[in-house]
Amino acid sequence: MRTAGRMHRAARRALKGGIAGAVLAAAALTWGGASLASAAPARGAQGAKAASGESLDKTPVDINAADAEKLATLPGIGPSIAQRIVEYRKEHGAFKSVDELVNVRGVGEKLLGRLREHITVGGKD
Repeated sequence: MRTAGRMHRAARRALKGGIAGAVLAAAALTWGGASLASAAPARGAQGAKAASGESLDKTPVDINAADAEKLATLPGIGPSIAQRIVEYRKEHGAFKSVDELVNVRGVGEKLLGRLREHITVGGKD
């Protein structure tokens, strides 16, 4: 019963404090050896993607064909940068290589490095 009481408190803490509360609850429950599975708050696809730092789909995204919604599933790309990529593509035409993505405001070398394995331009890198 003692473990169930800790899990109940952890669940309340997780709901009240969001993900940060869940992390604290996980630390408390790990000490006691109980499972946190029922106490963790549910996260949608975006939350899971952000936590893992990866696109949910393992197939590379063609940055010349993808819409803003698909681009937003990439690690480090939110709705704003995704829309800028689409606008850049409309204004300048198709990307010739993934390296050209750094011309989009908000995409630098560091982000491009994280994206390389997740993107393609028409079937080639």
